[in-house]
Amino acid sequence: MDLIRGIAIVLVAIAAFMDIIQIWMVFAAGIIMGICAAFFNPSISSVLPDIVPASKLLQGNSAMQMIHSGTNMLGNPIGGTAYKLLGAPAMFLFNGISYIFSAFTEVFIKVPPIRREVQQLHFFEDMKQGFRFTWKFAGLRNMIMLAAFLNFFGNTGMVLIMPFFQVNKALGPQGYGIAIALLTGGSLAGMLVTSIANIKPRQRDIVFILTSLASSVFFSLFPLFDSLWLIGAMLFLGGMFNAILNTIFGTVTQLAVPQNMRGKVFSMMNTLVMGLTPVGMAFGGVIAEFIPIKYVMSFSNLICLALFIPFIFM
Repeated sequence: MDLIRGIAIVLVAIAAFMDIIQIWMVFAAGIIMGICAAFFNPSISSVLPDIVPASKLLQGNSAMQMIHSGTNMLGNPIGGTAYKLLGAPAMFLFNGISYIFSAFTEVFIKVPPIRREVQQLHFFEDMKQGFRFTWKFAGLRNMIMLAAFLNFFGNTGMVLIMPFFQVNKALGPQGYGIAIALLTGGSLAGMLVTSIANIKPRQRDIVFILTSLASSVFFSLFPLFDSLWLIGAMLFLGGMFNAILNTIFGTVTQLAVPQNMRGKVFSMMNTLVMGLTPVGMAFGGVIAEFIPIKYVMSFSNLICLALFIPFIFM
């Protein structure tokens, strides 16, 4: 998938350098990127438990997320500066080469061979098998449904964070930049905690519940204040607790699902959770036309808090 993405982006770069680029080429590359990501991401989630000992899986997931968030945080300002200095064609070329280089490094990842019974299943029968497994696994089913609804209502509120700063004269664009930096810093801090702390398996449910409640509380409270530093502190703490709960969620799911079902489960989970993301964003934008932004943001995160409460008793 990385090799295909690299070739697609390099072709866009060549078209840009030759001055024959058209908008459909960019759209086509974007579609290819999305399709490749749909295969790449579940395979990464599925293979991690095979190459990391179970006792270190939480730390492994934390390290992966730290690298992902850290490179995103660095990539945005570096990308903006490089775009001004080098222009779009050079940026496309560098991006494409980075995917090809990534594909080259992945050749050296040694995944232990796993013996299993070979079943010649029809594609749809194979897919139904995954659905049946997930539906009958009550704990997993509840976790995936919870994640989907949390993602929906979380995005309903978070998509409004930029307009929230724009309409509040005491905050403005500079305040937005500081707040997002603190939110990202909090996420990195949470990942650092889970990568260092040795959270015992029997303690994970308690930590998961406490961090879930704490993140929802901080995310629902910050829109009600006008002080930048108070908002920043709440975003930092909310981001930190949210990173911890997401890392535990991913780790527990990897450990609970058998190896031959991981790809199916993670694909279904990504489809359901990510599929609701644009719907939640659109819903937040529409409802904010009629209700003040701060109340939409606060109420959407209060719904997340309410969703966590019955989960405590599962």
